[in-house]
Amino acid sequence: REGYTVHLYVSLVGFSRGLRSSTGSSSMELISDPETGGLTPQQLYTKLQQRLESAGGHLPYFEHLDHPEDLDPLPTPEDGPIEKRFNLRLRTSSPYDTLKGRGILRVWKARQRMWDEAEKQERLYKATYEFAMWTQDDVFWVGPLSLIRLARAYVRYSDTIWSHKCRAFGGINDRTVLMGRQAAAVLMRAYKSFWDPQLNATSNANQWLAMLANANRMQRALLPFMTLPSVEAGISNWTGSVCIKQYASCSLDLPLNSPPWCLNRQGRIATM
Repeated sequence: REGYTVHLYVSLVGFSRGLRSSTGSSSMELISDPETGGLTPQQLYTKLQQRLESAGGHLPYFEHLDHPEDLDPLPTPEDGPIEKRFNLRLRTSSPYDTLKGRGILRVWKARQRMWDEAEKQERLYKATYEFAMWTQDDVFWVGPLSLIRLARAYVRYSDTIWSHKCRAFGGINDRTVLMGRQAAAVLMRAYKSFWDPQLNATSNANQWLAMLANANRMQRALLPFMTLPSVEAGISNWTGSVCIKQYASCSLDLPLNSPPWCLNRQGRIATM
């Protein structure tokens, strides 16, 4: 709509075709997307490619792994003092002893691999991306995103990082992050940065990303919700259609015609 060519890079990991958000009575009652839940990786690729092409976009990279991302080995006590430095990294969800911590590194590694592919596309077509964005597979947009408006509002938009101004946990809310080209070259390589022994420890992944941005003198901008109108969503077991996870939303005041809040087993708005 604004004249930008859009390329989508996708990395998915699939273990099961079924989905339940949790077993608690206050948790959401969600199911797999009936439109895509039963598709094979090849069928999903074809469907995404067709949808993108019909909207004027492209799908230069798609992967669907059937196993967890392999990680580089973490330093051990046998490696000497360096092990203690790494043990303090992301310490509230350390990859040494939590699945969440290892999951964070796996996401970072996948993003880095997709960014490597994006740079190959730049060299192939002798062109440079102006913006880059990462987001989750459960994100739903309740409004449009204007890149032109952001480019006009920020003189240094190439080294700017835009994110939601809520749920940042002392750093950058990493659910949906928009970056200028120079900023993307830094944040998309968070996985590589984790292995740099010279970098300081942070409490969580959000703070690690903020530390990277600050160390590389990137400009950080916190956007109002309707400037970056993305929410986390799922498919409701009650209605079979999209619902929004209220507890993860940066706004309780959504536009008209937005999907409803996700409900729990008791038919009340889910709190987790």
